[in-house]
Amino acid sequence: MSKRAIARKLKISPDTLYRWIRDGDLDRDLDEAPVQYGPRPPVPTKLDAYKRLIQARLDAFP
Repeated sequence: MSKRAIARKLKISPDTLYRWIRDGDLDRDLDEAPVQYGPRPPVPTKLDAYKRLIQARLDAFP
């Protein structure tokens, strides 16, 4: 059975199946331990460049 056919049977994307194979997720017992994801890195905002200036103004003019 092809990988695409397996993905179709499981009702998942073929890319998901390829990623599971690549990452070795199919080698572990899925009932044994849940998948744990790490925290995501913070995403910089447009305001970050001005936070010091804003804080300085708020400190100077409460």
